[in-house]
Amino acid sequence: MYVSLILFSVLILTYRDEFFILRLTRSLVLTAFQISLTAFISRSLGLTKLRANLLSLSLEDYSLKVYGVSLAIAVGLYLLYFFFHKTTHYTYKSVQSFILITAIFSFMGLLTFSGILVYQSALWTKNFFGNVGIDEILYTLSQPLTGTDAGQIYTFILGPLLNAVVLSFLIVFLYRIFFLFVWSNKDTSFYTLSSKKNICLTIVSLIIMSTGILAGVSTIGYSELKAYFFEKSTLYEDYFTDPHDVKITFPSQKRNLIYIYVESLESTYLSKELGGIQEENLLPHLSELAQTENGINFSHQNNLGGAIQVPGVGFTVGGMVAQSAGVPLKVTGGYNENEYGNTTSFMPGLTSIGTILAEQGYNQAILMGSDASFGGAR
Repeated sequence: MYVSLILFSVLILTYRDEFFILRLTRSLVLTAFQISLTAFISRSLGLTKLRANLLSLSLEDYSLKVYGVSLAIAVGLYLLYFFFHKTTHYTYKSVQSFILITAIFSFMGLLTFSGILVYQSALWTKNFFGNVGIDEILYTLSQPLTGTDAGQIYTFILGPLLNAVVLSFLIVFLYRIFFLFVWSNKDTSFYTLSSKKNICLTIVSLIIMSTGILAGVSTIGYSELKAYFFEKSTLYEDYFTDPHDVKITFPSQKRNLIYIYVESLESTYLSKELGGIQEENLLPHLSELAQTENGINFSHQNNLGGAIQVPGVGFTVGGMVAQSAGVPLKVTGGYNENEYGNTTSFMPGLTSIGTILAEQGYNQAILMGSDASFGGAR
């Protein structure tokens, strides 16, 4: 961090421009690029210790080379800028002109950044979490980060977010080279942006953003997105039974109930003879229990089944809702009308086994190995 602070101080003192806001902006942008580039190089080399100390004021011995490379690139860009400004003074006609052109390039940079971030995030999601569905992604995004492993957040920041920042900076740098027009007046040259180049810049930015979004959608799965947002199912009308329409009789002497949720327990652990994929049955006791008179196993075949999941049940809270209420955790309308993810009023109107037990006077409690708020489970 000391290196970045020194770089910023040198830049703001040596930039040749009478506008302080211009010197400040350029110095901040180039210093931010140097920090991002340092993180990018350290991530590529696997220097995990440097990641933790990147924003601190400490420097590890082995990280000096990384800081040196990123500093050399940043200083190289500055020297390139200084070389072109050595004989002719380049500036903006006024502060208003600087603000307008900066706003235009910032907006186009934001469009570019958005497209790159969407695509990089889609790749990261598939590589990091595997074959997750859009329902799981949307539900996770709607929930707070309480109880989430901080390592996942750091991985995202140093992965797709960092890639998007570095690539966007380089692309915006190219924008300035190809689209920023310069007209001269004696010894001074002024930056300006013609209407034609403004249109071209907008088109290029929109193309990059659209390409990134479409590539991200393709990575997640276009058919899955289409089914989730635009296709209507009659599953509930055809098969759902309202628990209030069923007479449930409790014994006079009510018994205690222990309900165990087991994460990532699936029928693929069974032997092939029982419907799994293993040579040897890895769940002998559970499979025996499922085949007894008192055992229940929901299967699509004569053997034990359950490996194929319907949408909306393949993540922690989705599986809990599906087991306790008999429906997948999927909302077809707006989130607000169903209190989707609201921890104080979770999907009101839906009757679950917890609702039925509460009506019968049961005192209920849940024990979890993680934070109770993780994934909206509270």
